[in-house]
Amino acid sequence: MRRVQISGAAGRRFVGVLAVEPKPRAGAHRWNVLGFPLILGVVLHAAPTSGSFLCPSVCQSAFVLRGSPVNNTALTQAERTMRATTMTVMGIAASAVVHTTSGAELAVPSKQYPTIQAAIDGAVNGDVVVIAAGLYREKLIIQDKAISLLGTDASTTIIDGAQVAEGSPVLHYINSTQGGPCVIAGVTIQNGSTNGVILNGVWNLVMRDCVIRHCTSTYGAALIPAGGSARFERVTFRSNTAVNGGAVNTANGFVGSFDSCAFIDNIASNTGGALIDYYSSSTLTNCTFRGNSGAFVVFSYLGSSTTVGSGAFCANSGAALGACCGGVILDVGSNTESVNCPTACVGDLVVDGLIDALDVAVLLNFWNTDGSQYPGVDLNNDGVVDAGDIAVLLNSWGQCAQ
Repeated sequence: MRRVQISGAAGRRFVGVLAVEPKPRAGAHRWNVLGFPLILGVVLHAAPTSGSFLCPSVCQSAFVLRGSPVNNTALTQAERTMRATTMTVMGIAASAVVHTTSGAELAVPSKQYPTIQAAIDGAVNGDVVVIAAGLYREKLIIQDKAISLLGTDASTTIIDGAQVAEGSPVLHYINSTQGGPCVIAGVTIQNGSTNGVILNGVWNLVMRDCVIRHCTSTYGAALIPAGGSARFERVTFRSNTAVNGGAVNTANGFVGSFDSCAFIDNIASNTGGALIDYYSSSTLTNCTFRGNSGAFVVFSYLGSSTTVGSGAFCANSGAALGACCGGVILDVGSNTESVNCPTACVGDLVVDGLIDALDVAVLLNFWNTDGSQYPGVDLNNDGVVDAGDIAVLLNSWGQCAQ
């Protein structure tokens, strides 16, 4: 089975909801496409005899995804294979990341799995828990298994730790048996009173296109990865509060990377407003650090090695980089630091400096609502997200003015 996620400019994943699964001929593989926005009536069509997907004539350049049958017997239960394909959708360059797994898909909510935790409990190594859009008031524990959690999109698939018993994180992942990589994608984790996510001995984890926000704790309010290894891609850490490591506090020999992540408005009353490494090794590349508070934004402590490159630091209350007590911080260049942050232009709903399909997708996710769940999405401020807002967005299409 193959899962395709479509990412746009700057590596961001398209948001929105679309699932297409053709009936394959005998011996062929099956495709399942998630995450492509229903933009202006664009629909994917399946060619069931080949397993290909074709963008119809409304696209400026049609794209095709093709593959060959997968011999699942050659894969271990927890194995994933990623393959990249480039395409153009409505004239916008995009890439597709294909995850191959021999495991089963467990849909939430469903009769068999009404909650996320029920699906986690029923999963075995290599399985994928597929979470529909919705608000889930749960605290989750994954232990001694390597599985993946895939939401529809971070703006619509929300796991909320509020009104749930305190004393544990919203997501606690313990010991993935080194069988990964595991994938967590397309979810928002919020309102954890004792951390958003804690990873204990989780190996080869990939977390992408997620949001962790409004969490509190003493250390690493949004995320504590203790031991193991992980890669974080396009994850937003927003408005989290701790004593050390307002957003992230690594520990216990963790090795990982943060690529194109955003650390926004996090608070550390001591140090590491965005991140503190503790006996760990982190590499941060192409990340944004905006409005964070703490003695240092990124801090390397006690035997850690922290590498930062091509970072954009603005409106933070402390110095960008710091180290102490055997910690080493390596500035590999192209980092920028400024007192004020660039102002986002009208319609830039994902705040990436571009008005493009990503912003259309966010708008469509809140169609015919008052927009209160996503501040700023009601672009013309008339109380409803509708065609008037599409018009405003299209009028601003392209690169934001500097």
